[in-house]
Amino acid sequence: MIRKLGEIAEIQSGYPFRKSVRHHSRGNYAVVQVRDIRDDTTICYEHLARVSDIQPKKRHFLREGDLLFSAKGSHNLVGYVEKNLQNTVASANFFVIRVKSQYVLPEYLAWYMTQRTARKFFRAHAKGTLTLSISKAVLRQLQIPIPSLEKQRKILKMQLMANEELKIALQILTKRTQMIQAILLKAAKEHLE
Repeated sequence: MIRKLGEIAEIQSGYPFRKSVRHHSRGNYAVVQVRDIRDDTTICYEHLARVSDIQPKKRHFLREGDLLFSAKGSHNLVGYVEKNLQNTVASANFFVIRVKSQYVLPEYLAWYMTQRTARKFFRAHAKGTLTLSISKAVLRQLQIPIPSLEKQRKILKMQLMANEELKIALQILTKRTQMIQAILLKAAKEHLE
């Protein structure tokens, strides 16, 4: 089954700040910004900006399962909120996507939105001269293939395993590079003695 994103999810804009986000260590609210999103859809919560001078409504607060889509720029990041957050909003650089279909796992949707097919769609429909952007209307038209929940879980598990494999391979490569550099440096020093 294939559905448009607008059929399976609600899409709203992030919180409309009147000026740039300025961090206040004792702020009442946390703000997720584009810099907090990683390529693998994870969100780095440790360094979220904190603010006090806003008055968000209940709908602005992020919930577990929400997706954040950065609509501006040439690289549209997708973040997945995998835990309950207290008093946290997304900046206006994001569309907040809230899955409303019981047949779609939010994690699967986040994964799909980072795949080549979705990225190709975003590139083809981006507008703007200096800064490219995706409109809410265009985002709603993104076609999402929806396999069974079981298959969605399998896809996510396989992606997680692939991510772990890549992480281990990079660690091995780093260690090997360090080892080779140490051997070469030792050889260079021995030659001088």
